[in-house]
Amino acid sequence: MYKHIFLSIFTLLYYQAFSQIDFEKGYFINNDGSRIEAYIKNKEWLGNPTEFTYTDQPGGEAKVAKIENIKEFAVGRSKFIRTTVKIDNSVNQTGKLSSTAAPDLVTETILLKVLIEGNADLFYYRRKGEDRFFFRTNDGPINQLIYKKFLGPNNMEAYNNTFQDQLKFNVNCKKTSDQMFKRLRYDETAMKKHFIEHNVCSGDVQQESAKDTRKRIIHLKVTPGIDLANAHAAYLNNQLYAEYDSKPGFRLGLDMEIVLPFNRNKWAAMVEPTYQSYKSESKAKNKQKIEYLSIEMPLGVRHYFFLNKSTTIFLDAGAVFDLPFKYETTAFEAKKPSASVMAGVGVSFRRFSIEGRHYFERSVIADNTFTDYIVEYEKSSLIFGYRLF
Repeated sequence: MYKHIFLSIFTLLYYQAFSQIDFEKGYFINNDGSRIEAYIKNKEWLGNPTEFTYTDQPGGEAKVAKIENIKEFAVGRSKFIRTTVKIDNSVNQTGKLSSTAAPDLVTETILLKVLIEGNADLFYYRRKGEDRFFFRTNDGPINQLIYKKFLGPNNMEAYNNTFQDQLKFNVNCKKTSDQMFKRLRYDETAMKKHFIEHNVCSGDVQQESAKDTRKRIIHLKVTPGIDLANAHAAYLNNQLYAEYDSKPGFRLGLDMEIVLPFNRNKWAAMVEPTYQSYKSESKAKNKQKIEYLSIEMPLGVRHYFFLNKSTTIFLDAGAVFDLPFKYETTAFEAKKPSASVMAGVGVSFRRFSIEGRHYFERSVIADNTFTDYIVEYEKSSLIFGYRLF
């Protein structure tokens, strides 16, 4: 019953809160070159959009602008330009690599994210879950910086690092050595650093302000709380062995989250090592006892909805890995790891938070000389939090 109530509340709050992505003042440029000031729904896109939602004024009617009708748009820290380019359609995932080093270039019209503007421009596109970088110098054509993994001799993984030569001959005001270019990584941090240094070297003083000042945000909070757990045991042939009473138990966790640098800091990865305890007796006349103490390790993601500067609603979900250090019943004893999933919804006010979370059923297998049985364990938690930083 608790599970169904919790899921209903979780779903309702999710859909209500998810609509709260803010419209922020921005602009877009039509095909005829007209610049339109508007309020754009800022999703701080991880990838590259093909459309966006906007209003003419705060609270106005929402409209959709599609890629074929706009040349450029910007909102918050994000700016995109439409362009027709040759883009590599290759896959760089192990197990799907081709046997040729040449990129599979196809011509497409896309929205490129602007990372650096100056004497040399750097752009970004996410393709099939992989990063693609593009560049332009002196207002010339936009070209992709080529990087591709492929299968070389003896099916060994090899690399086409053409991007290093492209940058050495086109974006190299500092006359960087060949060895330095060979160490240059194909990732956003390394690319942005190289383009900023080139532009500053070539006299573009505005580039100093182009550095990304965002810092990695890490939060740590103490999370005591109360669990309401239940369990039942059955033999492997599904015959019920014992059904244990629902009992409250104490839990104490340490929640660490890393805020992810997209979607306006609304997403975070979290891990929360937690001590939990459960002691109960079965409902049967023989009064079988169970004592279950463990360290749980929830590992998942958290999404925030900012109501104001002090108050947020948050949802989290993920996997739970459990390491028992005491697991006993009247007849059996086991210390076997188990796993399940969890989902939660909560609210935070400044440094304080309260969350309701449900841990879905997990199986712990116990055995002895005579027979095998499975204990199914499930609980709901009320978690209080205090953020240390």
